[in-house]
Amino acid sequence: MATVYLHIGYPKSFSTTLQRSYFEKHPKLHFGGVGIGNNISYANDSLELGFESLLKYANEHYWFKERNKVKQAIQNFISEAGSRKVVFSSEHFATKFTLQGISNEEKYDRIKYLTGEHRIKILVIKRKPVSFVRSMYGEYVKMGYDKAYPEFLKWIITFQDRNFLPDLNFKMKEDQLNSFFGSDNVDWLDFDSIKDKGVEKILNEKLTDWFDIDYHHMPITNDNPSLNLQEIASLVEWNKENPRGLGKDQTEPFARHRSRLIHVKSRIDYAEEEIFSEVLAKRKGLKWLEHKEKNRKINFDAATDLENQLLEEISSYSYAF
Repeated sequence: MATVYLHIGYPKSFSTTLQRSYFEKHPKLHFGGVGIGNNISYANDSLELGFESLLKYANEHYWFKERNKVKQAIQNFISEAGSRKVVFSSEHFATKFTLQGISNEEKYDRIKYLTGEHRIKILVIKRKPVSFVRSMYGEYVKMGYDKAYPEFLKWIITFQDRNFLPDLNFKMKEDQLNSFFGSDNVDWLDFDSIKDKGVEKILNEKLTDWFDIDYHHMPITNDNPSLNLQEIASLVEWNKENPRGLGKDQTEPFARHRSRLIHVKSRIDYAEEEIFSEVLAKRKGLKWLEHKEKNRKINFDAATDLENQLLEEISSYSYAF
């Protein structure tokens, strides 16, 4: 029975640095990803499917459809390691990055299924919550977010029923991880302490201990530098003119007016126009439609091939409960 080493984040806490500078390049490690050759790749397609779909977003039906193929790929990868230590890394296992992700509990249950009987060791790097949120804001802006920082904070506070705010309670996170993997298998590092004492020196020392390997000094570089304050402000303005990624309302709750009680519980003063913005926009669109000349129509028959493919995909699922 091998040990599988899993670095789970947090985001903006040396994750890309570890993936590219240490896990990928260390001669004593057998690294499955993410971060092989670039910032998004895995050792093979099956591992990528597992970590980027099954362990982040997949509904239960897609999970049951694909899980055994991915489990076999992970077992094969482990068996190919020889004397090297098997390691995977994904900062999405510490927290939800978008509203589309599955719960942490489901992620951890699935990790245990996919790794089988092998022991799992977890590495977590925490960061002071306000520092983390500020850095996450910059990352959201990189990915297209176009709202001001106070609006970002209002979103986090108001919609904590579906975003990452609870994951910043580190005592709760520790209890959660200990219950799934055992306290002897969960190790924590502190981002701020590492920065204060010297990133390259401390990461090399701490990771050598975590993997229980002979010391092999690895040069540490920052492969995903944060934006400075001026760059963030400028990119927010650019994002407003060029909607993309997280600027396409992936953080905006659907049917905001149906979350009226959430708004009240947040203790943030929202105007009625904000809460009912979607309703007002819908009415505006329907009013516009009343006076619009309707000289076009949808042709469903033009999509017959895609509809047939859809039917094939539906039939590919099997009853798995």
